[in-house]
This record gives sequence, structure tokens and C-alpha cells, in this order.
Amino acid sequence: MESSSNRKSGSSERSKSRKRVVIAAGDSTRDRYSSLEASIVEKRDRAPSGRRPVPGTLTSAGRRVAGNKAEEREVRKRAQRRAVRLRVAAAVLFVGAVVLALVWLYRSPAFTAKTVDVVGAKRLTREQILTLAALPTDVTLLRLPSADIEARLEKSPWVSSAEVTRDFPDTIRLRVVERTPSAVVSTGGKARWLVDGTGIWLAPQSANATSASVFVRDVDGLDPVAGSKTKSETLLNVLEIVAQLDPTFMAGIRAISAPSIDKTALVTRDDVEVFVGSSDDIGRKQQVAKQILKDQAGKVVYINVRTVDRPTWRGLDDSR
Repeated sequence: MESSSNRKSGSSERSKSRKRVVIAAGDSTRDRYSSLEASIVEKRDRAPSGRRPVPGTLTSAGRRVAGNKAEEREVRKRAQRRAVRLRVAAAVLFVGAVVLALVWLYRSPAFTAKTVDVVGAKRLTREQILTLAALPTDVTLLRLPSADIEARLEKSPWVSSAEVTRDFPDTIRLRVVERTPSAVVSTGGKARWLVDGTGIWLAPQSANATSASVFVRDVDGLDPVAGSKTKSETLLNVLEIVAQLDPTFMAGIRAISAPSIDKTALVTRDDVEVFVGSSDDIGRKQQVAKQILKDQAGKVVYINVRTVDRPTWRGLDDSR
């Protein structure tokens, strides 16, 4: 019987002939990463398109989605443009319809004037106002040339201003502001003219006509034209005096003599001459003259207040 020691011994010998293989940790990690990289490459190579996708590019499915969105945006833009065009067309049609309606209404006999009211006329008669206005025969409240009518009315020397208004549905109102005569002026011989407070010549007046306005005489160089303004400084000075005197005092004045500004004198109904000169400080001049007339009632025939601080007067028998 053979001893088993020989086998063991042989086994030991064979064991000795084997190589020892040592697997380092670093080698094992590199192998695992290599296997993972090989798997990724294999999956990429199996892509349906047969080629590798480039980073940052869309796949065919992505391109289809992007194309659908772009088409939807374009459809929305076209719809918005159509809506804008429709709104513009509707607005144009509406404005056109309104314009046509207004033109038809303007040319139609609607709102025909049936009544004409005249307001403010005292010197001028209603017939004179209507003649000056010259309303068209087919006038309506919509076809009323107000500015032209006002201009025609204001051509009258008596009319200071005019206003034409509508009172729907069928009334036209002519409102005038007349000039008021401030004085009756002798312009030479028996000729007399009415003049307003601003110096506008209104109309001639016959010598025997009566008027509540003060009578002005002795003014040289007058050449009155109806509707024009006097250029006489002397007459304008008289009109300023008349405008500032107290009405109760003016009631006692029969006439104003004005051969010049310095020689302008008020002539009372008792034939007392009150020399006032220029219209400067006329209020004080009036008060001084009134006091002298009161104190010297029935005695004085001449008063000079041209220098208001040093008035003088003359009675029947003396002078001061």
C-alpha cells in the first residue's frame, strides 16, 4: 500500500508550479468604467437613424413638435390680422354712414325756420333788422350762415354787436346791441349829427328834431360819415366829459361849446358858462362848479374851473 504522503508531496509540487495572480483595486475600477463606456457606445450605435445625434440638435420628433408650434403661432397671427382688418372696415363703414346721414339731414328741409325773433332793437325797427340780416329764403336751422348774418347786421352804424342763435326746432334769434347817442353835434349850418360815446357817427338829425342828448356846438373841422369814428380831438374830449358828469348835473346843461379843448365850456339852462377845459379831473371840476352855482345862485354868469385849485367866477356886477 502506497503511502499517501507521496501524493501530498506531488500535490505540493504542482501547487508550487502555479502562478499567483494579484488583482489590484485600481485595475478593477478601470475595468468597470471601460465596460460602462462600451455599453453607452453600443446603445448609441443602435440609434434608429443609424448615426450619432449631435449634442444641441433636435431629433425628428422634436422637430415635428417645434414645427407644429410655429404653425399654430402663424395661424393665430393671421386670425389677429383678419380681426383688425374687420374692425377697421366696420369703423370706416360706420363713419361713412354717419357722414351720409348728416349730409342728407343738412340738405333736407328738416328744421325749417318758421319764426325769427329780434331782440335788443330800439332805434332800429324789426323790418330794418330783417332787411340788414337778409336771411336766405330756404334757410333752415342747420343751414344757417350765422357769421355772415352777424357781419351784415354789424355794418349798420347803430349796431355795436350782433349774435345769431338757433332755438330748435324752428326759431332763429337775432340779438343786437345798439349804440346809444351821447350827443347831438352841430356840423355846420343847420346840419346835426348823432354821435355815440366812442365818437362813432350814427346818423344825421334834422335841426328841428328833439333829443335827450346834449347839444355840442362850435367844433371845427368835422366831416361826419355814418359808421366812422371822428378824428376830432376836441369832440372826443367833449364826449369824455359827458361820460363822466353826474346825470343830475348834466340835466341842467343846455349845450357844450367847444371851439378847442382849452375853451370847452358847459352852458347851463340859465345861460351860465362853466369853463372846464380838458376832461382831466372832471369830477372835482364838477363839484367845485356845483358849489359855486349853489352859493351864487342867480348872480353868477361865468365860472372857470380849468385850474380846479384856483377857480374863478364872475357875477353880474363883479368878477373873481
